[in-house]
Amino acid sequence: MASDKNRVRNSRLASFALTASSLICLLLIVALTLLSKAPIPSSKQPAMSLFIVIDCLGAVAAVLPSRCSRVFHHRHTRPYSSAEKDERNPKGKPAILKGHHPTCRGFSTHVINVGDRTYCAGCSGLLIGALTAIAASIAYSTAVFRFEAEAISMFCFGSVMVLVGLLQYMKPFMMKGSIHFALNMSFVIGAFFLLVGVIEISGDLSIEMYLLAITLYWILIRILMSDREHERICAECEQRSCTYSLQ
Repeated sequence: MASDKNRVRNSRLASFALTASSLICLLLIVALTLLSKAPIPSSKQPAMSLFIVIDCLGAVAAVLPSRCSRVFHHRHTRPYSSAEKDERNPKGKPAILKGHHPTCRGFSTHVINVGDRTYCAGCSGLLIGALTAIAASIAYSTAVFRFEAEAISMFCFGSVMVLVGLLQYMKPFMMKGSIHFALNMSFVIGAFFLLVGVIEISGDLSIEMYLLAITLYWILIRILMSDREHERICAECEQRSCTYSLQ
């Protein structure tokens, strides 16, 4: 259908724009941090406290993905007529969902299996990454030592982790659910390393606040990117008896 092709094209363009804006934000963080003046001693408590709050929001988004998604977009559906719905799904067979994804080949790389249970790879990665980052943030905030010697390494490592997390919906990264899981976890933990790097390298509260704002933006972008990817999969699907795309 022409409408499906248009939806796929629009979805890809939207994903490209969202990814590009995210990468620009990451480049600005790197530039501002590395070009900043010598560190000025400052309290790390405000930035780390806000980062923990953002991680908690990310954890909620991972536990309640459907509710969070509805805040930012309408439900991704195809505009079928009543007659076309009956033709595509004559028996009204409901879609089977596991890990809040349909059990079809298109979504096979979006889930992971643990024993006899199926989980969403993206949400599971975000949740575990957020819980890990929260624990690390609390440990870092309450410690009396600084990471001046390791700051550059942590900042660079965090930049790479966030980078691959932002690029996770590119085809080379969407081959397995386990990779999708790892990249989502890497994305959140990488943001923690970035913040520690900014605190230790620049000590500039304004850069720290900018990074926190961008981290929240990245989480929102992650939700939108996931929706666009689901929309593309459903639009390209040729299965004619799935109620998931007709809801």
